[in-house]
Amino acid sequence: MVSVSNNIMSSGLKHFDYYPNSLSFFEGVDIDGGITITFFEKNYEGDIFYSINGIEKGIFTQNERIFINEYEEEIYEKIIKKYNGETFMDRRIFGNIGSLGGSEFGYQKTTMIKLLKDSPQGLEDPIKIWANSGHGKGSRFSWHYIDNKHVTPPAEIMKTRKVMIDKKGHAITKGRGNVINNKPQILDKKTIASGDVLFVIPEIDDSNHLKFIKNMFLSKTIRFLMTLTQKDLYVRGFENIPDYKWFMEVFKDETLNDTNLYKKFNFSRELIEHIERSVSEK
Repeated sequence: MVSVSNNIMSSGLKHFDYYPNSLSFFEGVDIDGGITITFFEKNYEGDIFYSINGIEKGIFTQNERIFINEYEEEIYEKIIKKYNGETFMDRRIFGNIGSLGGSEFGYQKTTMIKLLKDSPQGLEDPIKIWANSGHGKGSRFSWHYIDNKHVTPPAEIMKTRKVMIDKKGHAITKGRGNVINNKPQILDKKTIASGDVLFVIPEIDDSNHLKFIKNMFLSKTIRFLMTLTQKDLYVRGFENIPDYKWFMEVFKDETLNDTNLYKKFNFSRELIEHIERSVSEK
């Protein structure tokens, strides 16, 4: 799904043709986002018309959603459009920080990396932390420990258990679906995050809620739904995920997994095959 700038309506734009696959024009040249051919007319203020892959779609409005293929359109119609709530999962995300990060969690890599320990032994009040073990190439993120006195994690982090989602686990490789690294993890209260990670913080410290959220992001369906707007901006993918409590109401006592998602929302065989083909296992 492609978004279009809000200031497009008064730009003199009269018509645009969108081609999601740049290979249609340039052999061997794969351009993220595809190709758009635009037609402008000086002082034009009328309706803007558009087409996708040469097929006329009619008048474009600012609320228009442009889908790259029929699979995106179907999953949007069958899940997002049916959801009438206001809260999406991006509202529950805490932390979206860079590789030097940690500031949102009270940890500063540049000054505190030397304070990291491989075990809690010898620490007065140890906190578990997801952090980079070194600087530069070759260093890797892993679990460490640090004394609570050195960091000032926000209360939202320390007062409840939570689900950690590695944002690299949702990155998209063009033409090959999702690149999968770490699985979602349920964390204890005295655990914080740093580095390139995202946290989903549930309102209730409830094992059933936490497991349900984890299952959501293990499913191929939910991760495919994230790709509608995610593309290169990690956190944006969560904008398309209805609040987990709505899914809990929909599923009641059933397990949330891809098989049940396919049945519950009546996915077409073509959409199921596309999801299975384009999204990797966690």
